[in-house]
Amino acid sequence: MANINVKLADGTEKQAELLRKITLNNKEYALYTLNETTNNGLIKIYASEIINNNNIITYNNIATDEEWNQIKDEMRKIISGEGVN
Repeated sequence: MANINVKLADGTEKQAELLRKITLNNKEYALYTLNETTNNGLIKIYASEIINNNNIITYNNIATDEEWNQIKDEMRKIISGEGVN
């Protein structure tokens, strides 16, 4: 997919690789990686809500634990091969 620019918690911007977009409850989310690995050698995947305001795209933090759990469920479906919307 494409590359996107994300703003990190410290205010710096980094280029990330967009892995997939998913839609849940009429909201669109970006799944992306900064190509970092965990101690187990797995690639870290991040998720952000995509906000389109007059064709200006921003990425917001996931607002609630419920929302985050739904995103993780969709990621598990992708990994298991069940696919996603």
